[in-house]
Amino acid sequence: MPEVNIKFLREYFGWLVHNRKWFGTRMIVQKLFVDFLLVTGLDTFLSRSTRWKLAHEFHWRWKVMCLAVNGEFGYNKISDSTSVDSFMNFYGTGVDFSGKVLVDVGCGIRGCLPVVLAKEKVGVDPIIGVLSGKVNFPEGKYISARAEDIPLCDDYADVVVCSNALNHFEDPRKSLKEIYRILKNDGVLLVQVYIEPKSISHTFEFTLEECRSLICEMFTPVVERVGKVPVIGGGLVVEELRNIPARYGGVFKKKLGLSVL
Repeated sequence: MPEVNIKFLREYFGWLVHNRKWFGTRMIVQKLFVDFLLVTGLDTFLSRSTRWKLAHEFHWRWKVMCLAVNGEFGYNKISDSTSVDSFMNFYGTGVDFSGKVLVDVGCGIRGCLPVVLAKEKVGVDPIIGVLSGKVNFPEGKYISARAEDIPLCDDYADVVVCSNALNHFEDPRKSLKEIYRILKNDGVLLVQVYIEPKSISHTFEFTLEECRSLICEMFTPVVERVGKVPVIGGGLVVEELRNIPARYGGVFKKKLGLSVL
């Protein structure tokens, strides 16, 4: 019989009780249910759409909690610092994309739009519709849509950013097809994926090799990176990052001539 970790259980249930005011009783019960299925390996019995719906609701409620706990200024500072680190130290591109159209797919309530320079900046995420009027969105065009169905025309973007989002999507492969479609032939994809376990808010768990294989079906790496997730600032958001072992991604170009749609 597996050993029961009393300390872990105490912390786990303490977290549930403490954060019920942010998530609500129904969401806490749903988290208990999903966590049980994950621990027992029975999560495969949930449909993809059900898993995504549960993840989506938990994730936007998590954002609201992070804003409340850290304050808007504190949350934005951590978010923007993390974005700058990605561009400077992970992608190695810098933040100046003057004259180009940049689209951030899976941007959440902020994404990279506040820290980059570009002719046009577009953020795409279904959380935008849920929290519209409840949070302050930065300058730029924010579209409430899922990555599997991006409402932008073909060859729209010079740069597509997808940062810590691929394992949140309902269908990562279909999402990458959409990114491929909206990216110009000479454009670049800047992507990073945290290699972390499945949870109620993360619908997929990739190994490094699985993640690389999926992205490289449609894109060729120009700069490929594997590294630790940085710990920037302090507070609730950062504490969650301490337990994530690695991230994979880099700068990618389209493999031309593919029939992916």
